[in-house]
Amino acid sequence: MKIAIEKTRELYRKKNLFTFVSVKKDKFVKPSWLKTNVKDKLNLIYLDLGVLYKEGKIVYGCLVQANTTLFEKGNNDSPAAIIYSPDNYFDGNFDKLRKMASVLYSYKGVDDAPKNIKEFTDAITDEYKRIMNLKLPYEFTEGRDVYYTTIMVHRNHIPDGYLKKGCFPILIAPYRSKATIILPSRYWSDEMLYIWESDLDL
Repeated sequence: MKIAIEKTRELYRKKNLFTFVSVKKDKFVKPSWLKTNVKDKLNLIYLDLGVLYKEGKIVYGCLVQANTTLFEKGNNDSPAAIIYSPDNYFDGNFDKLRKMASVLYSYKGVDDAPKNIKEFTDAITDEYKRIMNLKLPYEFTEGRDVYYTTIMVHRNHIPDGYLKKGCFPILIAPYRSKATIILPSRYWSDEMLYIWESDLDL
């Protein structure tokens, strides 16, 4: 898994020149329901795409929860909650991220969630609450920087247009923007694509 993310970073550096052509290929279309809700924090994603492409880092994002329609083929793009870390430690230990995501999700709808993660579990329970790029408490993350955020899953940027796996490469710039996107699959390495299409657990 470490090789897959490293190769993806290498491919991205070669391909991404942030030219007019690349912007057209990597087009992110805002859903109609979001266009009419200017106060929704997800709008930040479309405003800060340039920052992400120019200054972003590729890391693994692990799904906390997503609209159930995203796990099968369809037409609608929808939000999802993920966690990630800018720490390269997780390149080869993304299973620890996945475990954290699973623990967070286990508190969905639970009233007595631990106080230090209650803000996050409340957002998981109320899917209309948006948390954008907020650091989880260190006691929950073994002292490493791990962030919880809300993203939009754009089907045209993931292989076959639906979520086959719970972890995937994302673009982050946590010190410059609260926005995060799934890295368009045209930048994924062959190793990453193989894992996505295989029976391997990711």
